[in-house]
Amino acid sequence: ITSAISVSMYSSTPLLVSLATFGAYTLIGQNHLDVAQALTALALFDILRFPLFMLPQIINRIIEASISFERVRKFLLAEEYQHVGEGALEQNGEIFINNGTFVYDSKKPTLLEEEGEKKKKGGIRGLMHQQARMMQEAQLNQQWEMALLRAQLIDAENTIAKLSDTGTISSHSMLMDENEEGGDFSPSSLLSLRRVTMQVKKGEFVAVVGGVGAGKSTLINSILGEGRPLTGTELAVKGTLGTFVQSPFILNDTVRNNILFGHAPISKNG
Repeated sequence: ITSAISVSMYSSTPLLVSLATFGAYTLIGQNHLDVAQALTALALFDILRFPLFMLPQIINRIIEASISFERVRKFLLAEEYQHVGEGALEQNGEIFINNGTFVYDSKKPTLLEEEGEKKKKGGIRGLMHQQARMMQEAQLNQQWEMALLRAQLIDAENTIAKLSDTGTISSHSMLMDENEEGGDFSPSSLLSLRRVTMQVKKGEFVAVVGGVGAGKSTLINSILGEGRPLTGTELAVKGTLGTFVQSPFILNDTVRNNILFGHAPISKNG
């Protein structure tokens, strides 16, 4: 039905536009419409028909291209992937985490550009603007690192209080943790994974079970190196890793390469 309506509108719109134009020219202007004017107008409408039809699609393509360029720019400016070291592990397939605390740097706040700042500025004024922005970004990064250290301190003092069976926290920690679950420096809001210790040996089958938001995906991402380990974290992985992410995706390639990812197929004899 939608296709039929679209085709009918595409075919009838030039006729309706011509009738409306000629009627408005005759009735409002009270001018005499002769054959030469009518044929000239019809020829002009026919010339403008295709460009006006393609204009919305061109605008849509321009918007899609700008979004794609922005994604590519963010990807190229992103930090380089930090490979997870092997540590003291000896066999492939082994994973070791000791006192692992991880955080996603994507939670770090960024500077928002105002409408006037989006325009390029040249000369001394532009250099001063870039220098001021770099100083603001450095200050923002420093505040982010301080917030992570405060969250680790709060988490450590809470753990000490629980282990000592006193149930009390120092006054210094209370000043920074008035609202532990909703504060800006609370461990629950900044630290994606806290104090995880695990060891997986070669040949073991391990299942991580938990509720929604318990940190299962964060644990896998941390092993893959997607989560940044904080001070005191020991992480070691030996061997090649493979993962099936929750978000489905498909490569713009053959079915064979989507399954093998460019690797040589395994022979039947092993």
